[in-house]
Amino acid sequence: SIPDEIWAQSRFVQRMFQQVTGKPVTYMPLAVDEPVFKPRSREHFDLNEEAYTFLSVFDCNSWFQRKNPMCAIRAFQQAFPKGRNDVQLVIKMMNSRTDLPEYRELMRTAAQDLRIVVMDEFLTRNDMLALLQCADVFVSLHRSEGFGRVLAECMLMGKPVISTNYSGSLDFAFEGTAYVVDGPLVPLKKGDYSEVEGQHWMEPAEGLAAQAMLRCMNDPSGTAAMALRGQAHVQTHHSIEAIAQRYQARLAQLGVVAA
Repeated sequence: SIPDEIWAQSRFVQRMFQQVTGKPVTYMPLAVDEPVFKPRSREHFDLNEEAYTFLSVFDCNSWFQRKNPMCAIRAFQQAFPKGRNDVQLVIKMMNSRTDLPEYRELMRTAAQDLRIVVMDEFLTRNDMLALLQCADVFVSLHRSEGFGRVLAECMLMGKPVISTNYSGSLDFAFEGTAYVVDGPLVPLKKGDYSEVEGQHWMEPAEGLAAQAMLRCMNDPSGTAAMALRGQAHVQTHHSIEAIAQRYQARLAQLGVVAA
């Protein structure tokens, strides 16, 4: 009963709030600033400088099951059978949870494939952005996202992205600006997330994700054009200036500030 109005960072979150409140729920997306950082070489991160590089990042504190890193690993191995060494998949994580069976499966799988590089460490903001810059493609096969800031930052940097065709990231990572991966909506199981009762999220199809990875390599001009469209979309709709104008206009509508 405290707020007069709720501002939702994505249309997905807006719909969720609208289901549980009679208060006005307004779509007010987040701003994504142009990343400023000192670049690093791949050598700095102990990465193969020649291989075509896919990157997936996640924080175990943001729920391992929701971030779904094993889907990226399985899709990568399906797209590029062992013996093909002109590719690599970098899994950057932090706050690792050795008690999780999923974590142990990830580490076991990566240990059996030298093309999968696991970075289990905290990076400074500068080095995190530098790592994103080192990648050829950013991969986020999440089961659900409220917004998807790292995806948006990569798109702003001009990187092609592969993303699940569901949830908050759809405001900017959709067919035409990203390679989107479909899948069935599945009910959450106990332990998947903090509240599972009656909740669903998407299970991105590994085969479709593998096809998207191959497409990045086999259609470089189409992939580059897609990345440019994604970059332009984020620049237009999520710049600080665009979001500030949106906030200003809404506050003026409400009579909180002068029009």
